Amino acid sequence: MKNTNIAGNFDYEKLLSDLLKIKEKAEKKFIQKVNKVLVEGYWQIGRRLSLEGIPDEKKDGQEGSVYQRLSRDLGVEYTLLTRTVKFYRLWPKKCPVDTFEDLSWSHYKTLMAISDEDKRDFYLQESVKNSWNKLELSHRIKSEYFEATKARPASARATLLRGQERMYCYAGEVIKIVDGDTIVVNSDLGFGVKIEVRLRLRGINSEEMKDADPEKSSAAQMAKEFVAKQLVNVERIVFQSFKVDLYGRYVADVFYLPGEKDRERIFQQGRFLNQDLLDAGLATIA
Repeated sequence: MKNTNIAGNFDYEKLLSDLLKIKEKAEKKFIQKVNKVLVEGYWQIGRRLSLEGIPDEKKDGQEGSVYQRLSRDLGVEYTLLTRTVKFYRLWPKKCPVDTFEDLSWSHYKTLMAISDEDKRDFYLQESVKNSWNKLELSHRIKSEYFEATKARPASARATLLRGQERMYCYAGEVIKIVDGDTIVVNSDLGFGVKIEVRLRLRGINSEEMKDADPEKSSAAQMAKEFVAKQLVNVERIVFQSFKVDLYGRYVADVFYLPGEKDRERIFQQGRFLNQDLLDAGLATIA
């Protein structure tokens, strides 16, 4: 049994939890600040090199020798110097990190590979809005998320019918995320009775974690991380089960509302996890 009252009348576990949150917040702010300084520095280097007017290597062979010498004397890679120039030329008015603080240098390297300005700006905005990491951004680009979004009218969006009935509707706590479309829940059946159940999200399919195709297994990992991110501040979910599949999983719709514990409010006003995965492009209609 944990001793929550080591000295004096206070809750040690709550104290520990609060301190961990403060520590995590401070570490996140530190990383963001370091990242901002780094990206700003690369933009300034690119600006200085661009203003110097070093000739293009393809024209007379001068750029290669100058950049190689700078690379050696500065102790940085040749490709980093050329990337900083491209970075500045794509965003010449001001460093984009002033507006988009959460994007890392890895994000910008990925974005710089996109020649179309509209497409590049689309992925930049979506990365910020959805908090995509570099891996998620690369996956969206490879899966042609921009083309699919622009070509598809809003009315054609894949939509699951959200149930309104209260039958077979339960609350519970998520204890494990297996993959993008399967979670394990400690379900509250009422009268103090709880049971561990495995839920398979109804109507959708995400990629398999153990798929031999690296791109598919990578997409599966992103779907799993997406679910974890969506549920990070969720203490209680509500799920509506429909049937049991061949693997003993309850096929269900899952609803959640960060910070909310009331079952009825979560069911009525909460987000629909199945649909969120579809909208994020991390699952397809089953």
